[in-house]
Amino acid sequence: MLNFLGIGLILGLSAGFAPGPLLTLVISETLQHDLKAGVKVALAPIITDLPIIIFTLFILVNLSGFHSFYALLVGSKIVIALLVGKSRSFLSGNVYIYTMRFLGMALCVLAVILFCDGFRLLKFI
Repeated sequence: MLNFLGIGLILGLSAGFAPGPLLTLVISETLQHDLKAGVKVALAPIITDLPIIIFTLFILVNLSGFHSFYALLVGSKIVIALLVGKSRSFLSGNVYIYTMRFLGMALCVLAVILFCDGFRLLKFI
């Protein structure tokens, strides 16, 4: 169970903090309006993706890590909205840069672990 939680943590935070269209929209809404608008945009995937989530959960009940991945994906967008609302220079600051570097290294470590698990399952190792 902790294995899936760890995978969901790394993938969810990495996907949530990575630059992309949703992150851009969250930041622009927060800067143009206020924190409340940024949080609303960050929560939008919960509403728009709900049918996909329900279908996926119905089909893939055994994926325990899915919940943590999605929660961290949406949660990290909310954190970005909060940080941008408090400090408009957050994205150019060292905290964001080092967070992305750390998450990049964590993804590399996770990739090696998953490759080793795959090779063990295929009996290459």
